[in-house]
Amino acid sequence: FGSSHLGTRGSLSSPTWPRNLLGGCRRPCWYGRRWRCAPHGMALCLFLALATALVTLTACGGLTGARGLLQRPHLHPEGCARRSRVPGAARRASGGSCRQVDSLGGTEAALRLRDFAERRSASKHLEQDEAFSELIQIVRVHASRSSLTTSELRGVMWAVVTLKSRHPKLPHLMQSCCAAFEASLPRAGARELADGAWAVAKFRQAAPETLGRSIAREAASKIGRFKILDLSKLAWALASLRVGEVRLFRLVAAAALQRRADFAPQGLSNLLWAFATLNFVEPELFRAASGLVRRTAARFRPQELSNVAWAYATIAAEDPSLMRALARQAVAKMPCFKPMEVSGLLWAAASVAGERTDCRLLRSAGAAAVRRAGGYGPQELCGCLWAFARAAGTQGSALCRALATEARPRLGDFGARHLASTAWALAQARAHEAALLREVGGAAARRLAGATPQTLSNLAWALAAAGVHDQVLLGAIAEEAVPSVRDFKTQELSNLVWASATLGADLPQLYTAASEEAAPRLRTFAPQELSSLLWATAKAHQGRSELFAAAEEAAKGRLGSFSPQALVNLVWAFASAGVAAPTIFRGVADEALRRIAEFNPQDLSNIAWAFASAGMDDPILLHMVARRALVDLGGFSTHQLSSLAWAFSTLSAYDADLFHHVSSQVVAKVQDFEPLGLQNVAWAFAGMAVEAPGLFAAVGGALVERLERADGPRAETAELARHAAGAMWAMHFAGQCPDSVAVAVRAALAHVGRTLDGAAVRMAALPPGGGLPSMPRVVLDRPDSLVILKPPGWEASPNQNEGAAAGRLVSRYLEALLPARCWPLLHDAGCDHGLLHRLDVPSSGLLVAAKRYEAYYALRLDLAAGRVVRDYSVVCHGWLSPGRAEVRAPVLSPGARGPRPLPGVVQRGGKPSLTLLRVLAHAARTAGSRQALSLLAVRIATGRRHQIRVHLSHAGHPVACDGKYSAAPALGSDSAWCPRNFLHRHRLAFPARGAPEIEATAPLPDDLAAALALLSPRPVVPRSALCFSNQGAPRLGSEYCAQIKHYRQVHAGRKT
Repeated sequence: FGSSHLGTRGSLSSPTWPRNLLGGCRRPCWYGRRWRCAPHGMALCLFLALATALVTLTACGGLTGARGLLQRPHLHPEGCARRSRVPGAARRASGGSCRQVDSLGGTEAALRLRDFAERRSASKHLEQDEAFSELIQIVRVHASRSSLTTSELRGVMWAVVTLKSRHPKLPHLMQSCCAAFEASLPRAGARELADGAWAVAKFRQAAPETLGRSIAREAASKIGRFKILDLSKLAWALASLRVGEVRLFRLVAAAALQRRADFAPQGLSNLLWAFATLNFVEPELFRAASGLVRRTAARFRPQELSNVAWAYATIAAEDPSLMRALARQAVAKMPCFKPMEVSGLLWAAASVAGERTDCRLLRSAGAAAVRRAGGYGPQELCGCLWAFARAAGTQGSALCRALATEARPRLGDFGARHLASTAWALAQARAHEAALLREVGGAAARRLAGATPQTLSNLAWALAAAGVHDQVLLGAIAEEAVPSVRDFKTQELSNLVWASATLGADLPQLYTAASEEAAPRLRTFAPQELSSLLWATAKAHQGRSELFAAAEEAAKGRLGSFSPQALVNLVWAFASAGVAAPTIFRGVADEALRRIAEFNPQDLSNIAWAFASAGMDDPILLHMVARRALVDLGGFSTHQLSSLAWAFSTLSAYDADLFHHVSSQVVAKVQDFEPLGLQNVAWAFAGMAVEAPGLFAAVGGALVERLERADGPRAETAELARHAAGAMWAMHFAGQCPDSVAVAVRAALAHVGRTLDGAAVRMAALPPGGGLPSMPRVVLDRPDSLVILKPPGWEASPNQNEGAAAGRLVSRYLEALLPARCWPLLHDAGCDHGLLHRLDVPSSGLLVAAKRYEAYYALRLDLAAGRVVRDYSVVCHGWLSPGRAEVRAPVLSPGARGPRPLPGVVQRGGKPSLTLLRVLAHAARTAGSRQALSLLAVRIATGRRHQIRVHLSHAGHPVACDGKYSAAPALGSDSAWCPRNFLHRHRLAFPARGAPEIEATAPLPDDLAAALALLSPRPVVPRSALCFSNQGAPRLGSEYCAQIKHYRQVHAGRKT
């Protein structure tokens, strides 16, 4: 009889063998908690018991009586203590003298130690037992002398594992036994190898790392001798030690297949667990085991059911019939499941089936978890929450919420990892309450020190997915993550940066560290991780050129493995960061054409937006996007509709069907649009000159209604007014602004302006003039507006981003000039500090700024209606034909979103633009190389960025001394006579309350006047034509105003 038959790890010499033998004839019954006898004959049991007793008594010294047997020290409860009472120095616990060792042999000492382990009730207070300390020392000396057999070593190691925490000397004994066991491995049998491996796995902290591999190599040579139970025990132990000897496990799989019918449930579950733990996938073994489990599932205990399910889920084996069989048994036996078993089973079921997880299992396990949540540890609770979140659906969400509510009072017991898992599950299942998630986040914030990358990533992702803006917690996460960013896996790094960008967190150090860490290993990123990382850095305006260059290389050749969303996020990131990547855009276009049916509304909208923003015109792609969008245009959100229309208009890709149906959708959903969306729709339809009076009326009406009831925060009201003014600009440009809408919007904006002005303190007007020539100065000051002369080298506002010297901002000049308590508008960056327009940094000229919100919105509407006149004096290269009166071409500024502004270009897809001009004189410069030059008076009908410079360069007549739009040789020659680009805004005219028109002029600055004096007129042109400084500002006649009006009418009537 082996120990498995006795129901204990003891032997026939154990004093408990009769009870063990009879206990082996009993088996559990799953009908409640009762036990019943197996149908074995009691007579046979008694006969075997008496026969075994005779053999044992004979071995113990003959039939001198049972009293003699009980008097043997190793069988008597106090035997060890009586035998260990030796005189003198022999009792020293540290020594272990030869007299002691000789007085108690190795076999007997090992047997006594095993007896102590078997009698658990007698081994509770062993730390103070001197006799037990001496016994440990004796056994250790015998183990060190190699006087114990492998079987005895196995027994001692089992005893040490059983008593592991009850005496401080036991780890030292385990070390000695492991060393002796490793030395005697060639003599060990199959059972000794399996039991030894089991003991090492249970007490691994005291075992050398090499022992597991040594056992594995020895077992491989003796695999044929292993019984089924020993095979599963060996596999379990080596898997626990993470000893993945491929050759041995292949042999184990082959042996298990040959004798699979002999497996008991525990052995089979342990074997499958071992293979799954080491990720050794043996398809034949798992297929055969699946059939065996399905046939005998009723015999499996809860732990075995959980382990089998876990094993199949870990290797991602799709076996629905097996999972159904396990679920049926689990539901029937759920009251007997322990918390860890419930958690493991749920994890496995949800991992394999996801949203298709068995509903009965979810209900049963969920009810058990919620009912007994108080007995669950943090690990088990988190496992159940994860499973419920993975299962999703209404039931999974409800269970997740219920279990989280039960666990709420115990959040203080959770570590950072468990709190992060809880937050992740709540967000994933959409079962979160803001208060609960904030409570979880607050508890996690106090435990972030030393948190793992996965914990930090999961916590940040949960906050972003749930939309909980906790900037303090995000800052703490970033502070913990930056020093350890090298330890983050690719998914963890991507998720952390994505979450931070989604929540709008200002964490430049995190973005910088993540970009620097990710750039060298982007090729190891999965497609979704790569696109998410780029999307996040672009959204946070933290895109680094090195990261995008590396991303372009990493994405090449594998775009086919990107999902539609990943493809779209990739080009969106490049477009938003202003990084030119034509290869990426062409590759994405090819993939999108091939898989356009897989694109959802958001994908269609975003890919069109990305191509338009990057100026990448692809008519075929846009045609297919339009056709796909028309299939489900009703499923587009308002934001997606406005982005789609804006993109097609920007690229001049007119599709009559698309714009017609978009117009219908906008009119139907106009009340759901954000103000920016309404502005973009108006811009899109105006830019394409689409006749859509119903759309413009609906947009105008919605804006008027919102303006009239605007009573929200100051910033929100100002934003609404700004977008309303932008939409009016588009309507005026299209010539489709109904008078009633224009009047209503003007009145509503005036009301909003007065509300924002509030009770600002009045102050006296500023005197004109004064100041140094290199400083801005006020040319005209009115009660609600002023005109400023901007010198070269100054920017209008920080948003212009054209590289002016630090501190040279007209907006800061205004802030210093006029206090905020009197003029709050001039300190409002959201309204560009009251500035109505801009002027290029190298240029000089007049700027108009409103001092009050009411005037600001009125001037915005006047600018939109074309009632603000801006005239310029320009010298350009070449002799421009006097008959040339305009340049009409779309202007695209590809670098507007980049880290540095790039030159604008005339390109299809740019914004419609018109520049009017008159040739005033032809001139030449004779000193040095001969140059042909033209003096122009210019007026702009549209106000695009760098419009005059781009248009003149496009016409072949770049502005003199323009470093951005001139060739390098021309710039070098110009620098000899002209200190900067020759472009000066010399006149402004605009309507004002109480006056028909306000006009301000500024003659050429001294530096440009001096440069002009160096030029010689052509013989046919009188020299007086070049004397601007003496004649005042040149004017464009009324015919140019008529030409602007004609341009608007022609553009509005254009059919594409």
